[in-house]
Amino acid sequence: MLPIPEITCTDVSQLNSESMSDIVLLDVREEQEFQFGHISNAMFFPLSKIEENVSSLDITGNYIVICRVGGRSGAATKFLLSKNFKKVRNMIGGMVEWARIIDSSINVL
Repeated sequence: MLPIPEITCTDVSQLNSESMSDIVLLDVREEQEFQFGHISNAMFFPLSKIEENVSSLDITGNYIVICRVGGRSGAATKFLLSKNFKKVRNMIGGMVEWARIIDSSINVL
């Protein structure tokens, strides 16, 4: 089994400030968590509904998957890779790390 591709929140922040035109941030937390605080241009895409919603994603898209600390986003990344998505990375440390390093104004449940 291949390792799950990863990206740091610092690298995501740098990409986010440069050009995110071809990258989609998928936040796979549940609705309450997402509403409580998220990266401004992240797409709400809960892990609990990923199987039924995966067809709404472009298989050729470039995705960075986010959750609270990295576990659910790792599972979502693995799932998308199993569905033949090629450009998917897990943001290690999740929103906890994002709030700690990048944006302390974001509250994380």
